[in-house]
Amino acid sequence: MHHIYKWNHWVARTISPEAPFQDFEIARWMWTRIAERFPEAVSVVLMPNHIHLLLPKEGNSHSNVPTNVPNTFGNLLGSLTKRMKKQALWQPIPAPTLISDRMKLRRQIRYLALNPCRNNLCSDPVAWYWSTYREILGASVEGLKRREQIIKILGESERNFLVRFHAYVSGDPSVEVRGTPLPKSSEPRVLPFYSIGAILEASAAAFRILPTEIQTNSLCRSLFIHLAYRYGWRKPTLLGQICGLSKTGVHRAFTQTSPLGIEAAELCLGDSRLIRHPGQPQSELAGFKVLRPMT
Repeated sequence: MHHIYKWNHWVARTISPEAPFQDFEIARWMWTRIAERFPEAVSVVLMPNHIHLLLPKEGNSHSNVPTNVPNTFGNLLGSLTKRMKKQALWQPIPAPTLISDRMKLRRQIRYLALNPCRNNLCSDPVAWYWSTYREILGASVEGLKRREQIIKILGESERNFLVRFHAYVSGDPSVEVRGTPLPKSSEPRVLPFYSIGAILEASAAAFRILPTEIQTNSLCRSLFIHLAYRYGWRKPTLLGQICGLSKTGVHRAFTQTSPLGIEAAELCLGDSRLIRHPGQPQSELAGFKVLRPMT
């Protein structure tokens, strides 16, 4: 069996002072299309004004990376330029940095995860929305196999991998030299403990969408209803008001199979670092803050 031993670190930077990924919708648009065009990406992070992308080197065994990454990447960047109606947005894409072995790849994955912290955009790599570090932790519905992929590529043991790897990533002077706590999942409750707003935020975070999109995103809506029921919120009228369904619709959604991503949502619910994107406007959540547990 052949293994991939070489990777490329690609970077695309905007022309100063452009910082398109401060906008939630633009960041999500780019994030979705990177996943579509580069499904073999080992690690990705969107910074306000640039993109980091770790890809298996073209020509490696079992690599499905496009044969002309500069063109694929360039076309994607050009699509955003047109979408934003800009005449120019990007600097020329530089030649990638070659990563020649697993140890160097491990350091580069850490470097990408820490990029937001080293640029003072957040205090913990766990907190950055637009980073595949969330997939490694299991906090996103997208790429649920990401952790398995990373373990295999790095030649690591599955046993206690998250404990070791998070200590390695977070134990940086830009974060905390002793490392930060590994996120832990919440535990289902018979009676409401978390606010319905927190449950909504956790459901949305698992999909990397805004809570206000609950009424238009059927997958997140189903996840929200199941999560609410698991945590003591079982009043269909209230849930229906939030997600735009009738009482019958809420009951129907709940009787269906537990949706994909319930574990990711419970992890987000159990750790507030995973819920909020730093650029997410407070106004998007304000309408749900008053919905506290009923006693």
